[in-house]
Amino acid sequence: WLLELRTSVILGMRKKDVHAAVAAKIDLGYDRQHVYDEMCLEQPDLAGKKLADAVRWTPPLAARQHYRTEHTALLAAIAANVLLPLLHGQADSGLPSFYGPGFFTVLPFATIGLGIALARYRLQVLPWLIFFTMVGLVSGLSHYEDMVVDGWALAKTAIAITIAALSIFLQHKLAPKYTMDRQFSPPRPVFPPEEGAHFF
Repeated sequence: WLLELRTSVILGMRKKDVHAAVAAKIDLGYDRQHVYDEMCLEQPDLAGKKLADAVRWTPPLAARQHYRTEHTALLAAIAANVLLPLLHGQADSGLPSFYGPGFFTVLPFATIGLGIALARYRLQVLPWLIFFTMVGLVSGLSHYEDMVVDGWALAKTAIAITIAALSIFLQHKLAPKYTMDRQFSPPRPVFPPEEGAHFF
């Protein structure tokens, strides 16, 4: 029992370092397939879905360069989504309350956290960003009549649509799904060709 517990703790600690190890190899200019195969050779016990997912959500340098405009646009849209309720609060309540307790009630901390993660290319947060944005869109569109006459609500909806569209696009392009080659035992993840690889 103690041996099993010790083994699980060691593997748990190792899993925490998987993303860092993948990112370190990506920083060397490796593509996803190279990263996965090399890490499996170095630590065979890491082979499997957890490592494949860590590699999937860490885009290579070539892909980052290729889609830097879309990535920057997404970060700008997220920043606009953070600033809009603050500006709305300032417009409605005036400057004093903008810097008072109300500042923290309208500040979307979850959105800020997601934006920071995306700025660091931690793309595993993209599904959460898409989910929360779509929920907000559905909620906003249920009040369509108010949105038509409210410029702030219209701007919020436009920003949300931009965030959702760019997030879906970047998830598809920067974190494409891998396939499993079952000719190997265990099956080996096969990553699609990297976008923008001709830059390197």
